[in-house]
Amino acid sequence: MTYVLEKVRRWLGFSSQRRHERKRSEDHLLVSLDTGKNGAKPVLGQVLDINELGLSFRYPGVKCETEGAAFIDILVHGNSSFNVHGLPCRVVYDETLERKGLLPVPPLRRCGVEFKSLSQEQKERLSRLIRAHAA
Repeated sequence: MTYVLEKVRRWLGFSSQRRHERKRSEDHLLVSLDTGKNGAKPVLGQVLDINELGLSFRYPGVKCETEGAAFIDILVHGNSSFNVHGLPCRVVYDETLERKGLLPVPPLRRCGVEFKSLSQEQKERLSRLIRAHAA
């Protein structure tokens, strides 16, 4: 859906605010966002798109505690050798996604994060993950 919206925006002459293109992720990339606050549960979701500067993911339910996010883990279902842990980040946005249907379903949210101050090893592991699991 995001891809279609971006195409329409370009066609209408709107420019993207994003300076670096993000790649769509495969369905088996998951995230765990840890706010670092005592007692707060991590936010678990599915990666939608990713690049070396940040990512977006969706998660079910009501808005979670994403303010002041501290670290994010990117997990590859079925292949832990590509997992990247403890990436420092900040939440850029957290919004409700529109869902249409006849059945009542829990809301879906989309959250975008920006990576902050990655170590050289984290940058290398992230690049390796993107090359292998994003198109």
